[in-house]
Amino acid sequence: MSLTTTTFVWTALIGDLTSADRVVQHRGRSWAVVEALGGSVVRDAPDGLVAAFPSTTQAVRAGIALQQVTERDSRLLGGVEGLRIGIHSGDVDGGAASGAEAAESNVAFLARDLCRGAEPGQVVVSEVVRQLVGSVLDIEFQALPAAHDPAMVRLGPLSHVLWRPLDALPSISVVVAEDSVLVRAGVVAPLR
Repeated sequence: MSLTTTTFVWTALIGDLTSADRVVQHRGRSWAVVEALGGSVVRDAPDGLVAAFPSTTQAVRAGIALQQVTERDSRLLGGVEGLRIGIHSGDVDGGAASGAEAAESNVAFLARDLCRGAEPGQVVVSEVVRQLVGSVLDIEFQALPAAHDPAMVRLGPLSHVLWRPLDALPSISVVVAEDSVLVRAGVVAPLR
């Protein structure tokens, strides 16, 4: 049996899940975030998902992006209190690393435990995840109080990822030069 190091992101949506449209929108956006950052959804449920990533850093970035999208949608559309996320990394059977069986691994279940212990709006990570991400410049961690739950104690010190809402991020400005000059030069084509 070959082992593959895999990082699992386990999410749980908190709030009013009676709006089928709202849940479908959330699921679609969540899948898009996971896939855009190189992960694959290994389990999908109405209140969340389990995703597997070959990169721990990309898994944490996905956790941040999922929180940002959920917070923005909640603010604009209402109905959702927040999203809880747990992230853990470890070795799983290489053949199951990205399939549905991966969601049944001990590593995924530890991510689930972290998710259950998270507050809405938190991305809780194990010490293994924090160590693997290291000092990536755009990711910051804050230590959480010591856990008393035996399932959590074995994961070592826990941290949560600091993130900012999308509206708090600097906006991008686009400056357009003289359009006719760019069109004549063949640099851009007119929109049709």
